[in-house]
Amino acid sequence: KVLARPGTPSSSTWPLASKPTSSRSTRDCWPTMTRPTSARKAVGEAKADDWRTPYRAAAFCLDAKVNLDEAAQWLERSIGIKPGYYNTLGKARLVALKGSRADAVGLARKAIELARAADPKADVSLAEGFIVDWSK
Repeated sequence: KVLARPGTPSSSTWPLASKPTSSRSTRDCWPTMTRPTSARKAVGEAKADDWRTPYRAAAFCLDAKVNLDEAAQWLERSIGIKPGYYNTLGKARLVALKGSRADAVGLARKAIELARAADPKADVSLAEGFIVDWSK
């Protein structure tokens, strides 16, 4: 799947969208992360105020269930730059993968608060689904 940029018409499904949202290739906007080494390279080349690249690198690791310690560092970097729904929810996913579901639920709730503070109509169904799963 192709990644859409936040704020584009298909950002309601961000980070995953079915097609590019502009004539410009999303490769121009987002580094392609196909393995941990490309994620490391992308994070290393990211600008100091870029919260998205370390988040995406961490999300890659979470999805593949690899390099979780590095993913934790990248999530902390991303959150340190700009706390938001996706990077906070990413941290919740990491905490859940490491076995602390109760803490993950708290972080998912925090992610929902951040999303609704930014946009009261924000789609937080992903976080709500995680909360249900992690509360079982």
